[in-house]
Order: sequence, then C-alpha cells, then structure tokens
Amino acid sequence: MPNYLHKISKWFKDLLPKKKNLKLENSTPAVSVSKNPGLNCPECTNRIPVDIKMLIHSNAITCPSCNLELEVDREKSEGALAALSKLQSGLHEAATIRQNSKT
Repeated sequence: MPNYLHKISKWFKDLLPKKKNLKLENSTPAVSVSKNPGLNCPECTNRIPVDIKMLIHSNAITCPSCNLELEVDREKSEGALAALSKLQSGLHEAATIRQNSKT
C-alpha cells in the first residue's frame, strides 16, 4: 500500500472511537410492552392507537381526533413489515400453545 494511503487509513482509524471488549454473556435485553400501543399524532398530539395487524395490513393510519392520515411507505418499510409479520405469527403461535396447554 502506498505510504499516503496508509496515512489516510490510520487517520480514519484514529477518528473513530476505540472498540471496547464487552462480555455480554447471558444478557437479555429489556423489553417493554405498552398497554396502549400506538403513537402520538404529529398534528394534534392525541394518541393514535396502532397495533401490529394495522401496520401490516393498512396503507394509512388515521388520527381519530383530527383525521390526519399517516401513510405507511410499504416499499421503504418492507424489512420492518416483514419482521412485524413474523412477530405477529409468533405471537399467534404462542397464544395457541398457551390455550392448548390450559385444556
């Protein structure tokens, strides 16, 4: 590698923070589940109830207070919508297993 490329590479490496070796053995991230899923309307700030099914199947979400319509960009959100679909499927499967274990 030419000397100037080596110097530029070193300069970039020095700009970035050093990586710390963190041991994350048996760590589980904290997950919180909202009892009131949704988001605050950017127009009137009232709560817009939104659930996974609504996000997966709707093209738009409407604020019940001011009727602002928020469109879901399905193309840009393709990965997130696929993940939500998998999550919904897993939640449905877990509910079925739970129900079957009670009988």
